[in-house]
Amino acid sequence: MGELAKVEGFEKINLLLTREATLHNFEKLFFELEKDLKSGDLFLLTFSGNGLAIPDSLEYSDDGQTCTWCLYDRLLPDFELAEYMKKIRKGVRVVIVSDADGAMLPKIAFDEVDRDVRWNNISSRYSYDNERMIRASIVCYNAAHPAYETYVDEGSELSNFTRDLLAIWNGGRYVGDYRAFLMKDVLYNSSNHRFMPHFFLAGLNSEIFLEQTPFKI
Repeated sequence: MGELAKVEGFEKINLLLTREATLHNFEKLFFELEKDLKSGDLFLLTFSGNGLAIPDSLEYSDDGQTCTWCLYDRLLPDFELAEYMKKIRKGVRVVIVSDADGAMLPKIAFDEVDRDVRWNNISSRYSYDNERMIRASIVCYNAAHPAYETYVDEGSELSNFTRDLLAIWNGGRYVGDYRAFLMKDVLYNSSNHRFMPHFFLAGLNSEIFLEQTPFKI
C-alpha cells in the first residue's frame, strides 16, 4: 500500500511496521497530518494485521460485538477510529483500507452516542460528544464482511485481499469509480466464499466521493 501511495503521488507517506505500530506513534502521525489536511485533500489510512472482536458495550451492533485493529501495544476499536475521523476538516476525502478480520467504522460513524464506556481489556475511559459528527467524506474498505475472515495463501507475501486489490488497481491504470472498484473486488472473490470485501460510507458528501477514481489525489 505504501508503493500504491508513491505511484499515486501522495505527498507524505508514513509506515508504522510491527513494534512501531503503537497507539502513541499512530496518534503522533495522525495529529501531525490532521493539522495540515484541508478541503479537497485525500487522506489514505491503511491497516494490515489481526482484527479482533470484543463485546459491544455500546450495544450498536447486530451481533453484540465491536471490531478492533490489533496495534502492537493495544486494541483500537471502531468507535475510537470514528473519534479520530471526527477531527478531520469538512471537505477532506478519506479512504480507509482495513486488511483485517471484521468491519471497521460501520454504524458508529453515524450514531449519536452520548454515553461513556469502559472496556475490561482497555485501561482508558472514552467519552462521546454527539455534537462532533464526522464532517470529512469517508470510504472505509474492509477486507472481510463481519461474518467472514481474511486469508493468506501459503507462501504469499500478501493477503488475498491486498493481492486482489492491487491487481484491480493495476498500477494506477484502473478506470472507474470507487463503487465499481469495490464491487469488482467483491465479485472477484465471491467464488471462493472464504472472505468477502465490504465497505461503508461515513461523513458528508460520501456518495459524491464514491463516484471519483480510486486513490487519485
